[in-house]
Amino acid sequence: MRLPNGYGQVCKLAGNRRRPYMTRKTINYTDTGRALYHVVGYYATRADALTALAVYDGAYGRIN
Repeated sequence: MRLPNGYGQVCKLAGNRRRPYMTRKTINYTDTGRALYHVVGYYATRADALTALAVYDGAYGRIN
């Protein structure tokens, strides 16, 4: 499932982890064009990560 532009990302991290899903949101870009991220948190399931991203997006609004 794709997320809307500017919404954030849910990434699955490698390895055997308790909470393998990382949620992050792009907050700005450097002068060279690299993205600067704010990590929202680490979660056990993708569903938990998407819920946290929705709560974060609702609380802080879209950064576009």
